Amino acid sequence: MPLRHQPEPAAIGELIELAVNGVGVSRPYRFDISIYRDNEARFWLDLTNPDVRTMSIDGVPIAFHSEGSWARFVGGLVVQGGPGVVWDNVEAAHDAWLGAGRPPREQYWLTVTAAGQEIFLAGAPAGAVA
Repeated sequence: MPLRHQPEPAAIGELIELAVNGVGVSRPYRFDISIYRDNEARFWLDLTNPDVRTMSIDGVPIAFHSEGSWARFVGGLVVQGGPGVVWDNVEAAHDAWLGAGRPPREQYWLTVTAAGQEIFLAGAPAGAVA
């Protein structure tokens, strides 16, 4: 469940079709889509990658971003396509969360101003983390 309402991509059906059947670049993955099952990890992943959606279509796990990037998980590999590398970004965010010691959501602070919002990790050096 997203932290707040996010607009769905205009061509979600096309993105799902590409994610399931598209030709892309393959590599072994470090983390599969199951990282979204950990609620604390998902909180961080939704903060750092708010436009990423995950699902399974006919048993094939997929992820996609509203800008058109997609990823499919098959046989120990992630296949990615589109204008970005959606799963590389998710894995990098997950690595950062693990490196921070798997902090629970109670350790995040939020600052909201007219210029925008920043998420900080309590006790971390100054600087936004998301």
